Amino acid sequence: MWRGMLLSGGVASVLLALWVWNCTGPKPVITATSLRPPTSPGAPYRVEVEIENRWRGDGEVAALVRLRDRVTGRVVQAEHKVRLDGHERALVVAELAAPPGDYIPEVMVTYPPR
Repeated sequence: MWRGMLLSGGVASVLLALWVWNCTGPKPVITATSLRPPTSPGAPYRVEVEIENRWRGDGEVAALVRLRDRVTGRVVQAEHKVRLDGHERALVVAELAAPPGDYIPEVMVTYPPR
């Protein structure tokens, strides 16, 4: 009887491990970020973010893109969602309307998106 229960528990554990292995979503990593200033007065700042899925799982990820003014600390932000397949790369482009300033881009990616 104990042998049967142990065998059933072992089989259930293996099946659970296989399910988790096959059903997990992406593992997004930011591989590059660039900031382009406005091309004309009143035009937005442009932040380009390259995101790589370093796993075979797929799903939608959220990219929170912020511009932080180095002098005033003012923050302007936007969120973009992108779907990634296994081991895929994506380019997210965020255009942020902000007054002239000395900005640094800050980006965070999350899975699952909020």
